Amino acid sequence: MMTCADYRRWLSPYVDGVLEPERHAELDGHLRDCGSCRQGLASLQGMLQTLRTMEPPETPDLVPGIRRTLEAAP
Repeated sequence: MMTCADYRRWLSPYVDGVLEPERHAELDGHLRDCGSCRQGLASLQGMLQTLRTMEPPETPDLVPGIRRTLEAAP
């Protein structure tokens, strides 16, 4: 018998749309009956939505420093 911990391992592939159809249907059934796992799914979906709306971080331009280091190398 599967536990909630087992089903929670399926939440990420479920949200990503890559969970096998049989498991998808089984998880759907479990989610109908389990408020705790529904809450876990909602939390995961909320986190992913937040990540989608975040601005990508600015990355430093490392090329000039690398060039200087290479040019200074013996």
